[in-house]
Order: sequence, then structure tokens, then C-alpha cells
Amino acid sequence: MKTRYFKFIIGLFLVFAVQKYTNADELTGRVLDAKGKPVSGALIYLVQYPDVKATTDRNGEYTIAATENSEAVINSADNFSKSVILSDSLVIVMGLETSPVNRGYDLINATKNTAASAQTVFAEDLEKNDSKVNASNALFGELLGLSVLQKSGTVAENQARLNYRGLGRPLVLVDGFERDLDGLTVEEIESVTLLKDAASQAIYGMRGANGVLLVNTKKGKYNTMEIDLKYDHGVKFAKSSIPMVDAFTYASAMNEALGNDGLAPEFNQYQLNAYRDGSQPGIYSNVNWANEIFKDVAHSNSYNVQVRGGNGITRFYGAVAYDTDESFIKLGAPDPSIPNQFKYSNLNVRTNVDVNISKNTLLTINMLGKLQENSRGMLSESDLMKSIYNTPAGAFPIKTENGNWGASTTWKTNPVAELSTAGFTRFHTRTLYANINIKQNLDAITKGLNASARFGMDSYSVIREKKYRTYQTETITPVFDNDGNPTDLEYNLIGERMTNFQEWNAGTIDQWRKLTGQGQLDYKRTFNKSTVGGGYIFEISSYSGYGQHKMFNRVNNVLYASYGYDNKYLLDATFSVGSSNVLNPRRKWGYFPAISAGWVVSQEDFAKNSEAIDYLKVNASWGITGSDNMNFDLYKVYYQTGKSYLFGNFQGVGTIEPGSLPVVNLTYPKTRSVNVGAEGTFFGGMNVSVDVFDIKKYDQLIESKNIVSSVIGIDPGMTNSAEYAYKGVELGLGYTGTKGDLKYSAMGHFTFTRSEIINNNEQVWKNDFNRATGHPVGQIFGYESIGFFKDQADIDNSPVQTFSEVQPGDIKYKDQDDNGIIDQYDRIAIGNNSIVPEMYFSLDLNVEYRKLGINLLFQGTANHSAIMQADGIYRPLVNNKNISQHYYDNRWTETNQDALYPRLTNALNENNNVASTIWLQDLSYLKLRTAEIYYTLPKQWVERVKLGNATVFARGYNLFSIDKMRVGDAEAFGLNFPMYSSVNLGVKINF
Repeated sequence: MKTRYFKFIIGLFLVFAVQKYTNADELTGRVLDAKGKPVSGALIYLVQYPDVKATTDRNGEYTIAATENSEAVINSADNFSKSVILSDSLVIVMGLETSPVNRGYDLINATKNTAASAQTVFAEDLEKNDSKVNASNALFGELLGLSVLQKSGTVAENQARLNYRGLGRPLVLVDGFERDLDGLTVEEIESVTLLKDAASQAIYGMRGANGVLLVNTKKGKYNTMEIDLKYDHGVKFAKSSIPMVDAFTYASAMNEALGNDGLAPEFNQYQLNAYRDGSQPGIYSNVNWANEIFKDVAHSNSYNVQVRGGNGITRFYGAVAYDTDESFIKLGAPDPSIPNQFKYSNLNVRTNVDVNISKNTLLTINMLGKLQENSRGMLSESDLMKSIYNTPAGAFPIKTENGNWGASTTWKTNPVAELSTAGFTRFHTRTLYANINIKQNLDAITKGLNASARFGMDSYSVIREKKYRTYQTETITPVFDNDGNPTDLEYNLIGERMTNFQEWNAGTIDQWRKLTGQGQLDYKRTFNKSTVGGGYIFEISSYSGYGQHKMFNRVNNVLYASYGYDNKYLLDATFSVGSSNVLNPRRKWGYFPAISAGWVVSQEDFAKNSEAIDYLKVNASWGITGSDNMNFDLYKVYYQTGKSYLFGNFQGVGTIEPGSLPVVNLTYPKTRSVNVGAEGTFFGGMNVSVDVFDIKKYDQLIESKNIVSSVIGIDPGMTNSAEYAYKGVELGLGYTGTKGDLKYSAMGHFTFTRSEIINNNEQVWKNDFNRATGHPVGQIFGYESIGFFKDQADIDNSPVQTFSEVQPGDIKYKDQDDNGIIDQYDRIAIGNNSIVPEMYFSLDLNVEYRKLGINLLFQGTANHSAIMQADGIYRPLVNNKNISQHYYDNRWTETNQDALYPRLTNALNENNNVASTIWLQDLSYLKLRTAEIYYTLPKQWVERVKLGNATVFARGYNLFSIDKMRVGDAEAFGLNFPMYSSVNLGVKINF
């Protein structure tokens, strides 16, 4: 009887449901993003009847069978989510409040529904900043709290330096697994999210101490098919390398230096005249090595194909990207099979598939295969630059009059010969990223419950191919009589000429494999006005590297919970318990709690009717994260090779001896973070965000030799005793608007971070101003210059400088403690932070009128310093180094006592080489990072050839810089590969 009644009730319900939706209207609408652009492939479903669904087409338009005033949810492919009340011809804008906060582990909430602090940059903004160098170089100025600085070098070496709030490089996760951001192309990235507070970072426990950067690759879309073809041709323009002096100036400078040292000149008048008039280039050469090796223009090419689409069951995204890049080496190779250029090629093949195996089961498979090849001559990038900068113009000719490669007994490396004939090194890199995820809806057990399992397997290897051959060089040495007149030339051949190349030191030079398994139970359900969530995550990972002590194993357990009331009040809590095999098994567990609270002010009655406030949320958080980034077995006593002792017939016998003392009670270095923030949208287009943070790093590992007496006779090792504080503010202000066919937006970002050393086991200093404690992490310490000694009387009447013997033209320092002696106790804090700039800011400007658009990104830094000490450029002549034109023009002489730099010398001069304000350089800059102009062809044009859209563009990168550099670039100074600007011309076609 009960069964019969039950069937009757169910049947009656279905009748009413069918009757209702038989009479449902066909409601239409359009979904747009915050910039007014259509959102394609978004899923729309009714809250009361989830099986009633619709998807948006390429124009963002949809049609759904529903009655007016039905509640629906819109989910876009990039995880924007919004609840709306349907009406016909409804225009839905996915604004800031709908943007996703992705904390990883498939924990994705609209920003208005979570108390976590995070910021996300999406594909469109990344692609307009894409320099076709590395994916990290597209992040300049895009994420508050993330400092991005460029490195010089070839494409293979030019990954950006990332730093989170001054703490260090953040953990990077790609699709939920720890991977290299620069292994991706910009085109395959959907979004990059920076987790900025402990409430969002604590879920990563022992890996979250330096912040977390989550990278999500693109996925398929519902009921659509999109094919994108893109081609970029890049033209790169090398910035000038730092000029070095010509041969005559070098010889004159060397004679001047030797004269200052009280020594006889090295070059006589005949040689000086020969260098000056260039009459004997085969003997007295004048080679500009940089000009001989580098060209001004180089080229790159990028080809990209993307396919994106799906239906109601399967969604897919596939991409193939092939990039090639040549460097600025203009020398050809004698054999085309012997590459002497710094060349780079890369192939990425990605496929991401989502399959609804059943109504309640989702299967996701992501795979990336990467083939990369880098080639160069026998000199590495750094060795080449050292050779160019420190080989004088008059050292030897490129080739002698006898057709042999030039060399000398002092400078034995001929950089042109090394590139042209010595051989090559080629690196073949193979990378595989693969992960499979399965998610099961467990509403059958209780509504809102889901279970997930994920497995990731990554592998990487580098194979080196190396061929070389020796080449013969010739030295030509003039012989002079006592009057300095040439009498003969001595010719000497050095080395053996080989005609064939030989294999050398080839094979695998690096490889690793990483396995990761994750299991998760997640619960989320709404009861009236309350939304309750929570879950448990278990993760185990194993990394096996190349070499000894390269096996890292981790286990992480996470409990998390969330509560929201009436879409106004939010509370999140996380507790992570993890272990790592780098610690003592008895003390391997670390505990990392976090809690956060949020208040969505715009949901309050007093704000709902406000014309000014569209969305406003404030949040605060506290939490602890950790790091297991340390060496193995620090808690153990280890032994090393000791001294040899003589026995019997005086034969040496080796010994072993204890190494440093173990770390007592070794534990995880920890980071305690407090963050208070607010974000909002005002007046229909103004976006504002503010974060104030107070971070303390404690239990940090540091050497203890400064606080332990050397009388113990052994290295005292390290302790978990260092402490550092970081405080700062992050401000974001932007506006997006439209006026007819004109669309425009501006976004400014500003970050200020000030660190402080609380304890770093510092030695006892005589004066408080000597102490690093209380100063920023990375603070430069040195001596305050008050000019140069004018003459011997000036030296006699000045405090005694203890570094080395001084003479006129040497640097004169201020006696900070007024004791008549300049020594280590006169050093003070000079300049600013040398690790990361305290201020980091950007301005992003975008305007589009009909089909024509312009994007500009300015980015800059302040409060960042360095000590200039590159050989040859700032430390000339000593140990046969070269001398830069800049130093020579600004050196001290008796007639130029108001110089920038001290006198020339050929002897090691400790007095002039210690860190001081003479060598201090302000690294602040403002750069135009990217400038793009694009034009979308009229629709009637492209439809004639069966295309959806076609856009042509020109994008400039690093076009100009305003800085305080004397020579070089503020991001790459010293003996570095030349920086460059580039212009990319391209076309993007959509089917």
C-alpha cells in the first residue's frame, strides 16, 4: 500500500512539472563580460530544475525554456559564476563580483562568496602582454603583490623573476599540480590567480610560505566549436652593449694605471702610435669584439592553432604551438650542421578533455607534451659575455696576416674563433605533464556531497649533444731594442688544428619524475539563508631527481570549512597537517591553521539602493604556512673528507672528520600572515581593491657561527632562529566604460612592501649603525664616500683607512664613529633593498573604437639598489681585465678630481673595491612594457572567405625606459647578454 501511494505522489509531481514546462516561455538573453564582450560557451541552468539548460553561442546569446522570474545560474568556461532572475531579452554582465576565486583542489567560488583574498588575470590580458619570450613575462604589473622582473639573456634563459610580497618566489601550480609556468605558452592559459592571504594559502601547508600562483589552462566549451589560428613574426632590436675602450685608449689607460702604481709603462710610444693610427692592424689590432659578434636585429616566429568546443557530454580543448627564435649572433658556421648560434625552438602539444561519463560523474584528462631544443657555440652565454667584455681591443687580431686565428699569451680565448669553428652544444629537452581527475556527485547519499580523485604524472629530461674540435692560434710578439724601436717579430703557433668534430661529454644531464595523488571529499549546501561547506583533502607526492639526495616525499592532510549567511557574512577556516622526508621522522609533522572572515557590504539594505556602490566586500584573515625547502638530513651528524697526516715514510693518509653540527629540533620555517582587505565596484565601472598585510617569517634556518664561539673547533651548523617581518599595502584602482562605439579602461596597481630583520644571528658590532637587525632584508651595507684623496697631505690629515695602502685618487670614507680609523665598524646602511624593489607599480590603458584598439602597459619600480662591481666595467685593468669607456671618461686624475670613480690601478686595491656609495646604483625605472595596436576586419569581409573573425596586430615590447642607470639596464646590469626591445606583427583568425 505504501509503495502504491509513493508511486502516485511521484507521478503527480511529474505531471505538474511537465505541465509547467510545457507552458514555459522561450526566454532569450545575452551574456557579456565586464568589458562588454560576448561570453561564448557558457552554461545556463535553472536552480529549481537543473536539467533545464542552455548554452551561449559565439555572440553570447542564449535561448532557454523557462518562465519569467525563474532563478538561473550562469557558469562560463573561465569559471565566472552568477545567479540571476530571468526575463526576456535579459543582458547579463559578468562583473567583478562574479569573478572566480580559485584556491585549487577544485575549490572555486565567486569572489563575493569567499572571504579569501586573491587576484586573477585572464587570458585576454595575458595575450595582449605576450612578448613570445616566456609565459612569466606576460605577468608584468598584472597581479597586486607579485613583483615581476625581467632577466637578460637568450629566450631559453629569459624567465622572469617572480617575488611575492618580498618573501620569495611563489609556489606555482598548473591545473592543480606543481609545475613550471614557463613550460606553457600564453595562448593555452585561461587564468592566473595569486593567492594573497594565509586563508587561501594554508591549504598548501608546508609549500605555501611564499604565496601560491595558480595557473589554469583552457578547457572546452558547451555546444560550440571554435578554431583559432595565430601567427606572430617578431623583430628584435638589440640594445647596445656597454662600450669598451679602443686599443689606443686601453694602452694609454694601462700605462696610466702602472704609473699610478709607481711602475714602468707597458706600452712604448711606438706601440701607442701604432694603435692610434691603425697602420699595422695585423700586429696592433683594434677589434670591437661586441660589434664583430652581435648584430642589431634578430627574428622570431610563432605559430599557434587552438581548437575549442564540445557538446553537452564532452568538452575539449586542443592546442599546438611552435616557436622559433634566433639570437643576435651574426657569425656564420663553417658547416651548416654545426650550429654556433644561440637558437631556440619549442613545440607544445596540449589536449584537455572533460567528459560527463554519467549525470553524476565527470572525467577530466589534461596532457601537455613539450619538445624543446636550444643550441649554442662552445661558449656559454655568461662565458661569451665575459670574453667579449674582458678581451681588450688591442689584445690580438681576429686572424693574423698568416690566416691563423689570433691569440696572445695573456688572452688565450678568441671569442670569434670559439663561435665560428670550435663546435657547438645542443640541449634537447623533453617534458610531459599529465593528470587525470574524476569527480563523483554523491547527492544520492546527501545533497551537496562530492568526491574527487586526481592523479598527476610529470617527467622531464635534458639530453646534451656536444661536439668540439681544437683550433690553432698564432701569437705575434714584437721585439724592441733599448730605444723602443721594433727589431723583429716572433711568431708562435699554439695548439693543434682538428678538421673533424668529436663527441664530448654528451648524454643525459638532468632528469626528474614527479607523481602526485589527491583524494577529496567536498560538501556544500544551502539551508534557507545559510550556506555550509567543508571537506577533507589527502595528497601524497614523490619527486625523484637526478643525482644523490634528490628524492622528496610529501604527505598533506587538509580539513576546511566555510559558512555564509544571507550572502553577507562569510567565514572560512583551514587546518593543514603535513610531513616531508627532509625532516627527522620523529618531528616530521607540521601544523598550519588559518581563518578568515568577510562582509559583503553591498548586500546590506542600506547599500542595495545606493547609486554609488555596485559591489563591496571587506575581509580579514590570519594564518600560518610553512616551507620544507631545505637540504636533507640537517638533523644528522655527517662526515666529510678531512686533513691528511704523514706516517712512516712520509706518505699522506687521508682522514674523515665531522661536518657541521646537526640542527637541534629541526622544524619547518614558518610564515604567519595577517591580511585585511577590501574590494568593490562603484558607479558602474570603477574597480577598487586594497590589501594591508603584516607578515612574520620565523623558525627560519640560518647559520649560527656568528653567535657560537670558534673555540668548539667545528662548524656549529644552523638553527631555526631567524625572524623577519614584512609589512605593506597593495592598491588597485581602475575604470571600465563605454560611450557609443568607444570602449575604454584603465587600471593602476601600486604595491609597497617594507621588510625588517628581527633576528639573523648577527655578530656583535661595536656600533648600532653597523647592525643589519632592524633594517630591511637585503639592505646593502657599505661605506659612505666623501670623495677622493687629493694629495699626500690630504691622506696625512685624514683618518687612517685600514683596507689597503692609499694614495691620491683612492676613495676617501667618512669616519662614522669619529675614532680616527676607517675599518669594518664604519660601515652603514646605504641604498635600499637589493633583493626586490620596495615599490612596484603599473598602469594599464586600453581603448577601442569600433574595430580599432590600442593597449599600453607601463610598469616601474622604486626603492631598489645594487652595488656595481662587474669586471672591466667597474673593476678595470686588474688581472688583465678590460676597461669600459664609461669608467675611463669618469676616472679620477689630477686634473679631474671631481670624478665618479677612483684612479686607475693595475694592482688589487681593497680600499676601492669594498662596497661603498661610489658603486651604489639606484635601480628604479619606468618602462613601457607593451604597446599594442590591433584592427578587427569588418565582418562582411571575413564572411566572404568563411571566417568568423580576423584581427591583425602590432605589439611592441620594452620600447623605452626611464631610469637612473649610468650604463646598462636597470633589470640586467653587468656582464649580461644584451637586453632588447621587440615588435611583433601578427594575425589571429577565428573560424
